[in-house]
Amino acid sequence: MRKSFTIHKGKKSQVDDFIHARKRMLEELNQVQHRLEAVDEIHSVTYVNDSSATSVMSTVDSMRCIPDPVVWICCATPYDRDFILMSSIVRHKVKAIVMCGKEASDVRSVLEGAVEKFKITENLKSAVSAASEIAVAGDVVLFSPSCAPGRFYKDVAERGEDFRTLVSELRNKGRE
Repeated sequence: MRKSFTIHKGKKSQVDDFIHARKRMLEELNQVQHRLEAVDEIHSVTYVNDSSATSVMSTVDSMRCIPDPVVWICCATPYDRDFILMSSIVRHKVKAIVMCGKEASDVRSVLEGAVEKFKITENLKSAVSAASEIAVAGDVVLFSPSCAPGRFYKDVAERGEDFRTLVSELRNKGRE
């Protein structure tokens, strides 16, 4: 009769697996925090952090989830994106586009005529301010960049935290 042996993982490799799984779970949770996250409601306008939207199609998916009129904060990049893919949903859902950054030719050429207002700002702080001036009660200000974090942020989490901070400052400014 032959003996059979079972190979068991040592405790060290089980601990390593657990640490790796925990790290991966925390990274995923951090990404979820910046995916359609309702940050605040100021004067009946809801501010939504969708910093994890790094492509045009992820922004389209986000817009489909929002039933109210949208003031969309989008980030400009020096690279062209295919905004024609979203022209239909923009016509029906978005009342204004606020571009964060100067390289806005890809968005402007395709979507400017689809919305009531199209504004280009220097940075995210001025974009949040401009969006708050445009939005009225019942609107949603959606920060959905449609691009990678780029040169100003190391990752989507840092970019999303900046948006949260700016919305918080907006609330505090209203109290003064």
